[in-house]
Amino acid sequence: MQAREQATVPFLCPIIFFSVFSQQVPADKVKWADSPVVALKSIKNPVEAEGMKSSHIRDAVALCQMLAILEKEVRSFINIID
Repeated sequence: MQAREQATVPFLCPIIFFSVFSQQVPADKVKWADSPVVALKSIKNPVEAEGMKSSHIRDAVALCQMLAILEKEVRSFINIID
């Protein structure tokens, strides 16, 4: 097997992969780089974009409901103390 001069590792590399990889390759031979896969995965089609939008709306509604319950509980707790 021919030795490579440099190894490219993506910034978002899983830590377990990197720990095994770093035992095999000297640190001065590692080049950190952006992965082209990340850029391609960031491009969403219309169905994915709509799913993300509806997911954010559902999350916002759930957060508002939780905050309303919390506010109600805090007010009732303050009334008990007074």
